[in-house]
Amino acid sequence: MNAHSSFSEITTLSIAHATIITLGTEIVSGAKFDTNSQWLSQQLSQLGILVRQHLSVADDLDHIVGSIRSAMENSRYIIITGGLGSTQDDLTRQALADAFEVEQVLHQPSLEQIESRFARMSRNMPPRNRLQAMFPRGSRPIPNSQGTAPGIFMEYEIGENDLKGQIFALPGVPTEMKSMFRDDVFEHLESSGNVIRQLRIHCFGMTESHTEELLEEITQRGHNPEVGITAHEATITLRLQAVGDSQATCDKMIAKTRDSIYEKLGQSIYGEEDVELEDVVLRILSESHKTLSVLELGTGGLLSQKFHQSGSGEDVFLGGTVLPCFSRRDRLSSGESFEERVEQTRRSFGSDLTLAIDGWDRNVVRQSEKATTVKILLRSSKTTEEFSASLVGVPQLERIRLAKIAMNFLRKHLKSREE
Repeated sequence: MNAHSSFSEITTLSIAHATIITLGTEIVSGAKFDTNSQWLSQQLSQLGILVRQHLSVADDLDHIVGSIRSAMENSRYIIITGGLGSTQDDLTRQALADAFEVEQVLHQPSLEQIESRFARMSRNMPPRNRLQAMFPRGSRPIPNSQGTAPGIFMEYEIGENDLKGQIFALPGVPTEMKSMFRDDVFEHLESSGNVIRQLRIHCFGMTESHTEELLEEITQRGHNPEVGITAHEATITLRLQAVGDSQATCDKMIAKTRDSIYEKLGQSIYGEEDVELEDVVLRILSESHKTLSVLELGTGGLLSQKFHQSGSGEDVFLGGTVLPCFSRRDRLSSGESFEERVEQTRRSFGSDLTLAIDGWDRNVVRQSEKATTVKILLRSSKTTEEFSASLVGVPQLERIRLAKIAMNFLRKHLKSREE
């Protein structure tokens, strides 16, 4: 394959597509998280299989049937999780039978395996569990060594291309689903012959729209690698996905795009993949043989929590002092300045640096449409550096953004000392 083919061209001609359908009203309502789809997408990408869509469908037979039929029109593989139990809201087998317009038939070996499993647990099998041995005609069971519900495998024709598609219905319990995927499903999936490589680059300090403006043509659709932009809790993440005929081809394309992104965004980039802002700060401190303490007013200790939970801060982060908002008024009435309290914190912990956030009152932010200015200080034994941040919006989100603003201020300070 020509490595310079457009992404859309590669997608259309050479890559098997998959649809992942997660069943359960508890997923749609938000009562439970759908971690199955994320895991399955990661497994499929190893074979060069692109996931076209994730569908979460409530326990409604007509909607499930419609989702299956729609996916059959344009997906080489369909993986369904959930709905294989023995209760009335377990509708997967009936939905598959309806989608293919066939009846359900009893699979005696599966029934015997279910009965045997209950016997090994010294329990009588409830009559409703017999339902788990019923299969749409033309399907076959997928063995389940971890639970009572076998999976279901079916084939279908995709349009008029004489191409066979495959459906794998698996339990929603993650341990059972993963085991069945590894033991049975994986070997039936045909590699597209392509390789998919991905990279995540994290930035802070710019808006999503400004980031896209700086990157210009890099984020335009139809490119290979494809670059997507997402924002979460004020962090901008660039997601690079390259498709090619080998790992080396993909890595070369990603490296070239990565270099262009770094050239355009510069110091706004703080890390890649699973690296968090606090990890970067603590790593630089460790390399500089510096220690850190914090003083927080109005953040509820979020800054301390992030530094404490990072796996790289054991010998660097010495601790912190967390103050409620009302202490700001008490401090002013007693004549103690915030700068004095910062130095007191640094001395008490014996740290080289103290990072401090001064007085963000969430009630003020909530009641005012105007921005609230918050002061951030960085104190060493000799100097104090100051930075001001403007906050407006939902207090919970602004609290997270404020903690990141403070960490990014410290990151840039440390980086400037390295240069």
